[in-house]
This record gives sequence, structure tokens and C-alpha cells, in this order.
Amino acid sequence: MLFRNTFGPSAIEDIVARAEAEDNKLPISVFLDELLDRQDIIAEVNSEEKRLLAFLCRPSVMEALVDMCVAENTTPSGDSDLDSKRKFKFPFVASEILASENGRISDAMVRSRGLAVKLFGFFELQNPETVDSLRASYVTKIISALLRCKNIEVLHHLVHNKSFIPSLLVHVAEESVADLVLRVLDSADTGRFFSSEVGQPRKESVDLLVSGNVLSELAKMFVKSAGSTEQGEGFRENTLINTSKLVLNLSLRVLQLKRVLMEIPSELNVFEKPEEVLGVMIDAGIKDYAAQGNGRSVALMASLDVAAELLTTEVNRVEHDASLGSSSINSVIAMVSRMSRQKIFGIEGNQSEANGELAVMKSRTALESTALFERCLRKRIDELVKILTEDRTQDSFSNSCDEVADPFGITKFRIAEFVLACTKNGNRETAAVLLEQKVPEVFLQIFFSREWNSIVLNTVTTTIRYSFEAGSTDARKAWLKAGIIPKIMRAWVESEEVSGQKKRPGHMGHVVLLCATLEKLFLELGEESESLVDNKERDRFLKFCEESVAKEIERQNFRYSGLNERESEGDTPPVNTF
Repeated sequence: MLFRNTFGPSAIEDIVARAEAEDNKLPISVFLDELLDRQDIIAEVNSEEKRLLAFLCRPSVMEALVDMCVAENTTPSGDSDLDSKRKFKFPFVASEILASENGRISDAMVRSRGLAVKLFGFFELQNPETVDSLRASYVTKIISALLRCKNIEVLHHLVHNKSFIPSLLVHVAEESVADLVLRVLDSADTGRFFSSEVGQPRKESVDLLVSGNVLSELAKMFVKSAGSTEQGEGFRENTLINTSKLVLNLSLRVLQLKRVLMEIPSELNVFEKPEEVLGVMIDAGIKDYAAQGNGRSVALMASLDVAAELLTTEVNRVEHDASLGSSSINSVIAMVSRMSRQKIFGIEGNQSEANGELAVMKSRTALESTALFERCLRKRIDELVKILTEDRTQDSFSNSCDEVADPFGITKFRIAEFVLACTKNGNRETAAVLLEQKVPEVFLQIFFSREWNSIVLNTVTTTIRYSFEAGSTDARKAWLKAGIIPKIMRAWVESEEVSGQKKRPGHMGHVVLLCATLEKLFLELGEESESLVDNKERDRFLKFCEESVAKEIERQNFRYSGLNERESEGDTPPVNTF
């Protein structure tokens, strides 16, 4: 490519030729600056031009490229434009060259102990709160590329560098560093980060993380940052978020080891020692929430995100089950009623709904038992529900419509999502604890008092529907005992009767979903529903669904049917009351 120009040598060829000239007395940095300033330098490297690669692979040139990536050149040149390029452009281009996965360049790097020490020892010399994020991203990019194309050679360096993993963990506030910790588990042929196709990592990779006791150290760092008053706010939040993400992603990654017939070391298995990892993280989050005056705790939100995801993740399933039930829109417009039973959208998800059968929870075989994990979570449910019910004033804020007074708060929303995860995938003991803590009463109070919070309504509605569709008899009784039927009917009446105070349309849509779920349950169970609810209350509710809710369903069906108003046999479609 570079030497095929029939009209003369290219600019890059000319630079290389001048650098190689016998009478050249200029320092190599002059020619390197010229090369790095060329827009086509990366393309030439990728085309594997022999003369250019030979120049770049010189020990002095390789060392200069690595130095650009690990340290800023502070020597002024007298040219402000050149100084700016040396600070930003040249280090970036140098990192792209070193991370190009070119065989000759990668060989030169892993065969040089000096270069390896500079790269792999970079984070040992940096202050976590003042590390240059750009330099950190350059170094992690290069090491990640070397792990892909020179996996064995890189691991050989790392297993003899006992401080490598600890130095990475100290800098986990940098997202690129957190990603690099996961990269250690990449197989040699991994094409992209966290590939869906599981590649078998080398035993040395796993041993490297085991020797660093990564999970426990991450938990300690999380607790330290959660209780710290000395760390900068940005650094503290980044540490909490990235630490929790790394715990989650690492746990998901090691679960895949079983799929390639590798045992999960106990040091990397959060399901074997949940108290040591997730338990202390949630405890630190609860303390942080109590210490915050604004009702917002990054520590609590981050730890609950990890708990909810690990409890519900399909990565821990031997077989992937179809999602429960159909889509929400189908559930609304296809509510079983005596007046209209036709679906106008195709069924999605579990086909049991298409057959008119009540969906039930399937038995799911997990790769790793969640028994200890759930026991750890159950110990904290009491404190979490107290936070949900406490009357702590939240800071008001303004949106595009109006000022929002006493918002629900994102921390409470994360707790609600955590309760949903426990409802969907928790075992019997976990479900029993939720009922003991009166979660049905708490969620119904939230549902009927937070009608303008769509996200919270969706979470609460999903929890209620799942409890009736796939929950135990005790769970169904608890929701009915909490007064869900009279509260639904009262909300409907208030929506129609209170002049100028109609309920929010989205809120009433969720009410329709709950009506559909309950009506379907009662019709499926028939006389067996006597064990759940009084016959008179059941019959009154079914009549309410038929006479009131079904009419609104028909209106909605007409809106979604695509019929032109003038083609409806002269009938004027009713006005949507929502």
C-alpha cells in the first residue's frame, strides 16, 4: 500500500527513509512526531507495511510509544500546536498502534521485560483520586488487546506480578480499569467484551483473580467508600458504582465457567459467600441512606441493583424459560369478559395464556443454588421495607410540566425493584418474609398514592400481577386481604365521579391490568376461588368488570382496531374516558 505509489514515495515512506538515513543526526522523536501526525498511519500499520513496522518495532521507538501512553510529555517545544498534539493526539495514536493487535508489534511488547514492567506496573505508581483518566484508558486498551492476541505471554507476565490485580482494584473508580479486570477472564479468541458465546479462559486467568481475592476486596472497597467523608464526591460515587458493577459482571462471568465444564472457585462465587460480599455491601448502603439528608443513597441503590440482577438473571438457569404471560397491551385489550373475548394482537411469551390457562411458575434448575444468597437478602428485607414506608421529605424538583413536590425518590424505587425481584424468583422462605413485612399493604398504598409516577406504577403492577399469576395461595390471599378489590373499585368510581379531578390515564391503565389479572384468576379457579375471597365480593367484582371495565376495553379495542370512524356502521365511537 505504502510503496505501491507509482508516482513516487509516500509521505510516510519519506519519513521512515529519513529516519533510517546513515547521516541522520536528529533524535528519533522528531520523526516519530511526524509519523503520529499523519492521518493514515493506523491504516498503514494495519496493512502491515514491512518497512514501517520494522521502524516502529525498534526498541527505542517502542519505548517512546509506551512512554507517550503512560506519562505526559511536559517539555515545552516552543510550538503551542505541537505541544497540544503531544498532550492529546500523539498519545492516542500511539495507543492505537500498540493496541492494533499487529503480530510484530505485539511480539515486541511482550518480549521486552522493560515495556511489560511499564505497562503492567502503571497503576502501582498512581494515586487513585488523581490518576489521569486518559492515560489509564490508553494502558487498559493496550493490555486488553494483548490479552486477546498474546494471551499466554501476557499471563506469564501477570502470574509473576503479584501486585497487578490489587493495583487494578485500587483504581476501580476508572471504568476502563473495571473492564480490564473482566478482560483477564477473556479467552484468547474473544472477539468482543463479554461475548455471548462463552470462551473457556485459561486456568492461569482464573487463578490470577482467585489469588487477588477479588470479590472480597471489592466488597471492602465498597464499604470503605460508602462510609467515607474524605473522598471526593465524584470519586466516591464512581467507586461505588463501578465496584458494584464489577461484582455483578464478574459473578455473571464466572457462572459461565460451568457451561464450559470448569468449576467455580469459592473465592469467586458470590452465591457461596454472600454475607462476605453482598451482605456487607447492602448493610453499608442502608447506613449510607440513613446518613444522607436528601433520601438518595448511591451505595444502597448500587448494592440492590446487584442483588436484584443476581436473583433474576437467566445466566444462572440451566434452561432459559419463556417469559411469563403476554405483553401488557395484550393483557389490557384481551381481558376475559362476557362481552368481548377476542384478541387483536398476536400472543407473545407463554402460550398457556393463549390456551386460556393460568400461567404457573415453572421449576427452574439453577447452575448455582441461591439458598444462601436469599438467606442473606432476607435478613435485610425488614430494614428495606422500613425505608419504603418512612415519611422522609424528598427534595422537590421541576420538570417540563410543573414542580414535583414530595417525589417518591430513586432509592425507594430501587427498593421496589428489589422486592419485585424477590417476588419473581425468591423461594418460599423469601416470599414468606415479604408477606410478614406486609409488602402487599405497602405496595397498594404506593400504587394508589403515586398515580403520576409511571415507572413506580409499572414496578408495583408487575409485582401484583406476578403474585396472582404465578404466586402461592398465601401470596394471593395476602394481596386480597390487603384490600386490593375495594381499592380498585373505589379508584374507578373516583375517576368517573370527581369533577375536574380525573385520575391520570396511565394510572387507570394499570388499574385495568389489575382488573384483567384478577378476573382471569377468578374465572379460571371457579368455585375454588372460595378459598381466596368471599363469594359475594368475588361476584361483585366480576360484575364490576363486566359492566364497567369491559366497556372501556371495547373502547380501547376500537381505537387500536384501525377502523375508520365513518366505517363503523354509523355508530360514533365512545369518547375515551381515560
